[in-house]
Amino acid sequence: MTTAGFNDGRRVDSIDRDGIRGQLLWQPHGRFSLRLTGDYNSAVDTQGSGVITGLGPVQAGSRTLAQANAIAGGLPLSADWQRYESGINDPQTSAVRQSGLSAEADWTLPGGYRLTSISAVRTWHSHPHNDPDLTSVSAVADLYNNSDARQASQELRLASPTGGAFDYVVGGYWFWQDSQNHYTTVGGPYADLFLLPTSVPLGYNFLGDITSNSLGRVRTNSCALFGQGNWHIDERWDVTAGLRGTYEEKHARVTRDDPIGGTALPVFTGPYASLNTIRPGQYAAWDSGALGLSNFGPSALVGTSYKLRPGMLAYVSLSHGEKSGGFNANGVGSGPALGVDSLRVGPERANNLELGFKSTLWDRRLLFNANAYTTRVTGYQAVGMVTPAGSLVPVQTLSNVGSVESKGFEWQLQAQPARGWLLNLNGAFNDARYRSFANAPVPAEAYANGAAPTVQDLSGQRVYGAPRWTFNIGGSYRWGWSPQLSQTVAANYAWRSESFGYLDNSIYSRIPAYGLLNLSTGWQFTVQGTNLVELSLWARNALDRRYLLAVQPTIQGAYLGSVGAPRTVGATLRYSFV
Repeated sequence: MTTAGFNDGRRVDSIDRDGIRGQLLWQPHGRFSLRLTGDYNSAVDTQGSGVITGLGPVQAGSRTLAQANAIAGGLPLSADWQRYESGINDPQTSAVRQSGLSAEADWTLPGGYRLTSISAVRTWHSHPHNDPDLTSVSAVADLYNNSDARQASQELRLASPTGGAFDYVVGGYWFWQDSQNHYTTVGGPYADLFLLPTSVPLGYNFLGDITSNSLGRVRTNSCALFGQGNWHIDERWDVTAGLRGTYEEKHARVTRDDPIGGTALPVFTGPYASLNTIRPGQYAAWDSGALGLSNFGPSALVGTSYKLRPGMLAYVSLSHGEKSGGFNANGVGSGPALGVDSLRVGPERANNLELGFKSTLWDRRLLFNANAYTTRVTGYQAVGMVTPAGSLVPVQTLSNVGSVESKGFEWQLQAQPARGWLLNLNGAFNDARYRSFANAPVPAEAYANGAAPTVQDLSGQRVYGAPRWTFNIGGSYRWGWSPQLSQTVAANYAWRSESFGYLDNSIYSRIPAYGLLNLSTGWQFTVQGTNLVELSLWARNALDRRYLLAVQPTIQGAYLGSVGAPRTVGATLRYSFV
């Protein structure tokens, strides 16, 4: 995939990935089975580059990105993101390696009980390089976050026999993870021009040619007990209840080393003495010390379903769930300026009410499901950009931004009007709004006309990243050329309405509505009665629609958008054997 180019004509956002996955099933007898699954994947590509979606105003006393770029003699900037062009000049690469191994063992016990054990380990390594200043000159020559993670998990569950008046599942789960992030920033020769206020004299090279390294580490231990039961009151009426309790401990530490390199600076005196704090304020050594948290999070579900008639089921459910808290350990972030507590993230809690029905009609050739829901979330976790005091460089942080309420409905329609045909239509309406968000970040446009707000109140406004409408329509037709050979053709069109791409609901972070058409055809060939060879040809985004996946602010009033893949064609060959 190529979607954007360096200023010298090179291409970025390419994908070059390799992987292998395999399974081994051992069944010594009918009461025991062991399935081993392993995978390895690697990717070395140029993903991560983006396009400018907006060049907004900035606070008084600062330069806009366009102004700083013009002074530095950079190539002209364009906010026409649909051109899929990027003017970056420094490295933009991403290298990821990950691997995993799992073992699932099943025992059938006397009385129809079933005992299942799932053990798994996984490793993940990411080594990217990024040019975040969006221009053809070097303000930030490189920014990379080398991440390494190891994790292990164990689940053990017991399922009772089914078919009686009551059945259940009980079990336990354990999870361990050790993750490290080595965060490095390399200042370019134009760092002062782009990243410091206009009141700071140029020519001293306060921030240029400096390498700053920080290390963050988080260790997680989590364990849970869970159970869920189904009471079949009669042939038509069921009641379900479930409970899960999770206890989690996390320990973290974030450090930053003294900066490396940079020009020797004079000692400023008198009215210029404040200039002595610029470089230490940005890059001085810092240590968060040992950080820790522990939390017990309950989750619960209660629901009931009733068969109105054969092929039609109505249901209602009420649930509570929690997402654990943690620490921001991708660099020191806001820690030095805002304090250690700014690195902590509290848990997110959600309560959900859902009611709906499921049905099969027309001799099971028509399926129609629909549901309505309302969800309230407190401690809503979201990733945002925070600019620490004394800096013009925003840092990415995860934080609790307030409470959210989401209301909507979903539907699914699937039909088989004739032999070989399968048609489907599904969609959703989601009205997601902040119930309280009084300290939301300020969008770039708020600084027009010399204004200097620090926060905005988005209570009652739409939640970013949540389109109100989504639709999917598609169909396929399958026919046989011979008893061993069949062919399928398929088409699918997916559409979503506009949304905001970032927490500030800026006009520059708006993601316009878009729809994508996917086409495919494939042949299925049976070998030796049971083995299957499948060859498919496909085209994704067949109309070559240009669209945005996400948007976020960067430096100097600019917004960066991640673009979607252009028209992509390919072939897939699969061989299945038993």
